[in-house]
Amino acid sequence: MVEETGADTFKASNITQTLSRPLIAAGLRHNFNMCAPAFQELPKFLKDTKYQNPYDVMNSPFQRAFQIDEPPFLWVLKHPYHLENANKWMSVQREGSNEWPDAFNFEAECCAGSKITPETPVFVDVGGGIGHQCQLLKDRYPNIQGRVILQDQPPMVAQALPLPGVEKMAHDFWTPEPVKGARAYYMRNILHDYPDEAGAKILRQLVDAMDKDSVILIDEMVLPTTGTHWRAAQLDFTMMSAMAAMERTEQQWKELLDKAGLKIKKVVVYNEQLRDSIIVVVPK
Repeated sequence: MVEETGADTFKASNITQTLSRPLIAAGLRHNFNMCAPAFQELPKFLKDTKYQNPYDVMNSPFQRAFQIDEPPFLWVLKHPYHLENANKWMSVQREGSNEWPDAFNFEAECCAGSKITPETPVFVDVGGGIGHQCQLLKDRYPNIQGRVILQDQPPMVAQALPLPGVEKMAHDFWTPEPVKGARAYYMRNILHDYPDEAGAKILRQLVDAMDKDSVILIDEMVLPTTGTHWRAAQLDFTMMSAMAAMERTEQQWKELLDKAGLKIKKVVVYNEQLRDSIIVVVPK
């Protein structure tokens, strides 16, 4: 953490300098203050539940650790300190890694077919937080036609980045999707927060809004059946402890999607280490 440069003289190491960056420091606070209590509760929770995988978002180590009776995402919306740390950490946790447009050609995959007008919704970022992925899309495709829409709960939309050309819409993804016939409904790291039944309920809201040119783009890890990288396994462990959920293999994704009347059209991997991927999904 520190390097000795002389008698009674020290300086910060590269690691310490990195950890002192505001967004990385927020990640430390997020993991220590929100995730660690759930990890500490996990052994007793598993013993009490006879070592079954957690599956109920209302009954997980997180609820026990914080002594609450609501889902973690509703709880964090009421706690600005934790919400701010989480948002900052989400913005930087994949820093230095490939991003989804590096491997997935959005215009070729989602903007072909019927003519796109300025009124056509081309990209709806469902549960998109403060808008990092909308910003990324606009940066990579500055001349894209059609509407780009950021959706999330009102407290999140209120904190959204300044995003020229992006519509900001308060929306709860547990309710029917108000934007009909979008070319792409994009979801990043949403479904790994929920067990299958809850995930299928979220997806069905989108199915009802799709038309013949629509796809759902699920931006998540698609784990191998063996040899998962330790970082991916650690994130899976976090999902189990905090959300009663999990990261998924391709077969597990198929099982979830089937419950919502959907199927995989293709999988495009853009980060080999973590198996971050765009899963292109269409109705069955």
